[in-house]
Amino acid sequence: MAGVQYGFTRGRLGAGASVVAGYAFNNLDIDETAVGPGRAVDVGNSFVWRPGATLWYDVTPRIGINLFGGYLFTRPKVTFVSDTSVETHRMRANSVVISVGMAYWIF
Repeated sequence: MAGVQYGFTRGRLGAGASVVAGYAFNNLDIDETAVGPGRAVDVGNSFVWRPGATLWYDVTPRIGINLFGGYLFTRPKVTFVSDTSVETHRMRANSVVISVGMAYWIF
């Protein structure tokens, strides 16, 4: 993924907003023992983009804490089969992304 970020720092606190986009390689595993109408049998790869925001707080000169939140947008094509038809639809596969981390600066 590639994108842009704008950020600023005030003392020990840093904040930023970003937008990244790329290509999602999607996969669908099929349980061959389960059958039924409207069963998904294939999924295609798709374009994906994610806006997000991040906060950094420097606890000490070498230790920092990071909080990130974003929302991932993607709409892959999913193929469904039934006894009478085969249909392909774009499905929302969006997700919320939240991460918390800690960093230790070596240099």
